[in-house]
Amino acid sequence: MKSLCEKLKTLSLGDKINVLIAAAGLLCELIFQGVFKHELPRFLFSLCFFGFLLSGTAISISAYRQMRRQRDRYERQRDKLLDGYDGDDAAGGYRKVRRKEIEAERRFRVKRRKLRNRKGAQILIVVLCEIFLCLRNPINSLALWNAVLVGEGQSEEANLESEPEPEPAAAETGGAGSASDDQSQVGGVAAEDPGPLKPLTFRFVLEDPDRKPDLEPDIESVVFFLDKKAEQTLEEYVDAVMEEIAACWRAGTDIQTLQDGDGNTFYTYTEAENVFKRKVEACQSEKYYYIWAEKAPTSKELDRYMEGREKLNLTEQDGRQGSPELWWKLANDNQYYALEYEAQTQNGDAVLYYYVMSIFCAMEALKYDMPEEQKRQIYHYMVMRYHDIGGMTLEIPLAYKELAEDIYRCLAKNDEMLETEKEDAGFETDDAV
Repeated sequence: MKSLCEKLKTLSLGDKINVLIAAAGLLCELIFQGVFKHELPRFLFSLCFFGFLLSGTAISISAYRQMRRQRDRYERQRDKLLDGYDGDDAAGGYRKVRRKEIEAERRFRVKRRKLRNRKGAQILIVVLCEIFLCLRNPINSLALWNAVLVGEGQSEEANLESEPEPEPAAAETGGAGSASDDQSQVGGVAAEDPGPLKPLTFRFVLEDPDRKPDLEPDIESVVFFLDKKAEQTLEEYVDAVMEEIAACWRAGTDIQTLQDGDGNTFYTYTEAENVFKRKVEACQSEKYYYIWAEKAPTSKELDRYMEGREKLNLTEQDGRQGSPELWWKLANDNQYYALEYEAQTQNGDAVLYYYVMSIFCAMEALKYDMPEEQKRQIYHYMVMRYHDIGGMTLEIPLAYKELAEDIYRCLAKNDEMLETEKEDAGFETDDAV
């Protein structure tokens, strides 16, 4: 029986190439399914990334030095040949020297080409490994890239932070009468008016401040407990519904491996949120509204990672769908939107919509299996959003406010964190609600 080496010798060049491609494909498949099934820890990724970078640099330096040594060796050999030639060509001495010189040059060029090919192949392998590492760890790659960008922009953020914050009174009035105070006289010429001051509560630019979103009937019914039977009191119905939610104990998807159709993960959108929040912080100390509006992030960026999380929640994994982490993130995203509409506009419809969606997402999160402490936290969060709707000063239908206040009172009696807060504040808890 022929050995594997003997069989390979009998193959044509094309067959050998096909065998190599198949073997490389199998190896890559094993690596993809095994070693890189999950993203590497951030420290290990950084170690590999900079290790490959240093390896490529070291190979380049080594190639340069070896090529220099080869050239020096060749030049010394050529000089030795020329020094040994006495100028007498009677016996064909010049032609012999010239042949030796040409042969030495040929050997030099062959060695240099081999060295160049060998080092070039090594550098190519390192570069491909670097690219492969980044492609299989997109979240780590994005975080590293953002770290570089943040590092380059630190001086600008420092300048923003060094600016004095506007007086609260001026911020609340929008700086309507402060234009003359902000003008400086330089050589008798007044500086250009930078416009009104930015209120301190503004975080990002709303693309559609007049938006009037409609509540979906199913969500409205769930959040405001509208399916209550006539013979039931609101408190009885709320208690029954919350008991049903607490009894669900669903098994959520594994966010470590969950991916949507585009290959994005839970951490892809977490990193996008972190980038968005860093932009908010970087522009927070900007004094003037128009300057802030040019630099600050917009609600489109918030929409993008919210939509991504919603898409992940719809993705099935081993017969399961949704996860408490995703619902909890979406609850906070919707509250973030509600607070911004409340700060920047008189749009009560939008504020109500986002508070209701925040409550709905919190309710969905409570249907999953999770530690009791986490459940208490999400329950308390949900209770306080009802309190926010009941205390809204913007114009919304009175029925929503009254119903939210009634539901808050029904839920608050089981809110352990609320009771603890009231005890810490010195209130009597017996008649707290």
